[in-house]
Amino acid sequence: MSKRPTTAPIWAFNALLIAAATAVAIRVSARPESLLPAPYGAPWWVLIPIASLAELCMFSVRYRADAQTFSFGEITLVLGLAFLRVPEFLIAQMLGLLITYAIRAANPIRITFNLASTAFTSSIAVMITRALAGNDRSARSSALWIALLVSAAATAPIQSVLVAMVRSIAERRWLIRDAPRMALFTELNAVAVAAMGVLVAIVLGAVPLLSAVATVPLLLIYVFSRLLVKEYTLRTNVEFLYETAQAIHRTPDAERALENLLDRARTSFRSEYAAVLVRRPDSNTWLRFTIGSTAEFGTDAAPNVDTAPAWIPTGHEAVLIHRNRHSSPESKALLEQVGALNAMVAALRNETELIGLFIVADRSDGIIGFNEQDRRLFSLLASQVAIGLENSQLERSLGALTRMEEELRHQATHDALTGLANRTLLSSVLERPDHGERAVLLIDLDDFKTINDSLGHAAGDEVLVMVADRLRSAVREGDLVARLGGDEFAIVLGVSSTGRSARETAERVLDAISSPIRVAGRDVEVRCSIGIANAAQGVPIEELVRNADVAMYAAKHGGKGRHMVFESGMDDSARERLHIISGLRSAMSLEQLSVAYQPIVELASSSVVAVEALLRWEHAELGPLGPDRFIPLAEESGLIVAIGQWTLNRACSEVAPVLSPAGSPLELHVNVSPRQIADPEFASLVQQVTETTGLHPSRLVLEITEKTALATSEMLFANVEQLRALGVRLALDDFGTGYSSVAAAHGFPLDLIKIDQLFVRALDPSSDSSLVRAILAMAVSLGLMSVAEGIETPEQMNVLMQLGCPYGQGYLFARPAPIGELMAQWQTLAGV
Repeated sequence: MSKRPTTAPIWAFNALLIAAATAVAIRVSARPESLLPAPYGAPWWVLIPIASLAELCMFSVRYRADAQTFSFGEITLVLGLAFLRVPEFLIAQMLGLLITYAIRAANPIRITFNLASTAFTSSIAVMITRALAGNDRSARSSALWIALLVSAAATAPIQSVLVAMVRSIAERRWLIRDAPRMALFTELNAVAVAAMGVLVAIVLGAVPLLSAVATVPLLLIYVFSRLLVKEYTLRTNVEFLYETAQAIHRTPDAERALENLLDRARTSFRSEYAAVLVRRPDSNTWLRFTIGSTAEFGTDAAPNVDTAPAWIPTGHEAVLIHRNRHSSPESKALLEQVGALNAMVAALRNETELIGLFIVADRSDGIIGFNEQDRRLFSLLASQVAIGLENSQLERSLGALTRMEEELRHQATHDALTGLANRTLLSSVLERPDHGERAVLLIDLDDFKTINDSLGHAAGDEVLVMVADRLRSAVREGDLVARLGGDEFAIVLGVSSTGRSARETAERVLDAISSPIRVAGRDVEVRCSIGIANAAQGVPIEELVRNADVAMYAAKHGGKGRHMVFESGMDDSARERLHIISGLRSAMSLEQLSVAYQPIVELASSSVVAVEALLRWEHAELGPLGPDRFIPLAEESGLIVAIGQWTLNRACSEVAPVLSPAGSPLELHVNVSPRQIADPEFASLVQQVTETTGLHPSRLVLEITEKTALATSEMLFANVEQLRALGVRLALDDFGTGYSSVAAAHGFPLDLIKIDQLFVRALDPSSDSSLVRAILAMAVSLGLMSVAEGIETPEQMNVLMQLGCPYGQGYLFARPAPIGELMAQWQTLAGV
């Protein structure tokens, strides 16, 4: 059984929390002094055992489907804030918590979260206390004690929100809505305990000799709280057993009964994982049903039932197992198979034989593991489950259970949206001994993101379902069609397939997908790129799939909407592609990127009115790279947003102080990608950049592509409205090269169009200029200005002037150069 990386998002969240806690702690430690002198002159490390003891004295209260854990940590907070220097207080608190977690052998990921969240909230408490206490700091100052109480009360909801956030990440569902209720319980506990902590601190600060007496109320509160919780827990356990027994015996459907049982068990014991294994009466095989996941495994994690007899408890009572405590090798083997830190296991028996197993694993409420009270309750619950099985309430539906197990197995190997095989099933097929005679086709839809952005993800899903149906129709019996994720599909051809049959299949796929798909009231054109890899005997599976992937990207770079067969030389281009993408990630920080500028002139007066920013990359190994080599890769890898932001900031900062040769403010044209302008933060970013660099928004022109102008994303239009409100203008670049340039110019709020150099280069006094004339006339009718790109000869400029084109740019005027060089050229021309 292989492990799944389910904890990676939680570790990422922990890393962010550690960074935030570190930043706040460093800030508050800049003023390290304590509010009051330590009583008795006690050293700072005295707080370590106090912090450990306060955390050890925690207890939990369960109410229906929820549980709330309470501790005396606020006492540590109040005493540390009052009597210790800030760095010493934070260090002592962290060491005390570490001691507690070591005693309880807690999970590392939970230890990390608890330490980071405590450090963060404690540092916030320091800031609040200092702000409220002011300069009047003495044991008799009411402002000081009120500040301590308020800081403890204010940081408690922050802790609740952090817990809700990490639970949302771990359970992959939105739990922030539960944060207010959790915060209320936490707030009541925090205020009560902090108030007692303030009383203790007052006594310590005013009459240190009475400090022992001050701890008496705390001990009484703890003892009575434990007694009340114990009584309450006993009553809720009885209610839980009764309700669960009724649910088991009254539910005739096996699937619903098991789902109900497992959900109740996981909720009641606050565990990450619950499972029931039912032994088929006619064989030694087992049916396995699970809910939830453990810290190390995914939702399908479960013990290996083939080795179940080695770790089945011998009696009717449940057993507790903990990985870091004394357990039998068989018990530890169970934990390894489940991927859990701790568990409770009970055998389900009748009078003569074993009929099943019941498991819950990994407490979800922090570092507290299962206790003896949990074990007794679990034993009683297991006996109810065994009675239900013995009375055939569930056993009568073993046929239904078998069908359910088969359905679950199907779900584990097939894509939920399209019903195609998934990556798991694809891998298992390729691992068969005959894979060396197969061929693999890797299929990626071209520009699928545009469909999602323009029509929405629901429409995108409809397109994927239609594409899946067309792929099924394009293959033959014995071929496997799989969806690997997103808009990526694969086909594994049957045994003894040849290169010819692979190419024929690719042609059928291209034909099948190319027909328009009707979705959201529109006909959507879908194309795909296909990479083909023919397996040779002994070729590893990973290499076969990688080869198909390389060929697919070669097809994309070759123009999309086509197929290509892998050839050995493609490896070099693939490595170069990966090398360029890798280099892009560090190019900005290494100052390898730069911006060159090409002037835009008013043709009638030859006056420079604007410059266009053009990105350049001086690669350390490959030398100068043109945008055509790295911009498409930046688009594919998602780096285009960061690179576009860097370019915008650099160009605005360099052009802001520059005046045209005539002394007027110089306008700046900057190209933006569809991903940039559709980003929710783009308009705010532009405003921030113009304010920071001093470039007035009216001097900025953003050049967009036809694809952007045809998109229907709500976020895109919202950004455009904000940009125009700022005074930023929009230009349609490369006008005339797309199929829908006229529609884009007519339906999008543009200010000017840029006529592509393809049309300009064909101009001379004897050529047909009707197309350019029509473009200019259309621009005038729409109220748009026009800029002709790629002017290289005086003849081209003269024709454009005769046609009424107002502006142009090209090598005739200047080649792209750094802004400093252009200014030097202007000064030379002006005779300066």
